[in-house]
Amino acid sequence: MMRLSKRTNQAIRLLIHLAQRDEQTVMSVPDVSKASGITGPNGFKIVPILVQGGFLQTEKGRGGGVLLAMQPHHIRVGDVVRFVETFGNNPVVGPIDPFLDVDAAFDAFIDVLNQNSIADLVASAKTSATGQNVLEG
Repeated sequence: MMRLSKRTNQAIRLLIHLAQRDEQTVMSVPDVSKASGITGPNGFKIVPILVQGGFLQTEKGRGGGVLLAMQPHHIRVGDVVRFVETFGNNPVVGPIDPFLDVDAAFDAFIDVLNQNSIADLVASAKTSATGQNVLEG
């Protein structure tokens, strides 16, 4: 079983929350963090990663904050996972068991995740039969 880091889970929840709002809505980092169930300090760590990945953009000045850098249906879940999971990690160098192709497995995992966009997750959250909010972490 592949497990995602807490940081990746929080990044996706943050993107989902912003996608549920008007696409041009600017939210402060503390507000979007709180609304996404993320602590303020973690929000301030995640936002720059998502900005660097091209998923968010920032608005400076009074009333500034963050907003989606593109429409939610253009943000592929796998792309977010790949970027956040590999952010700041150095690739493994040196001999690896030739029978264990971790890169291929990770690529296959990402390909499956990329079948969904953030907009798909928003729609899924709205129609969840269980009534559980996917934004709760």
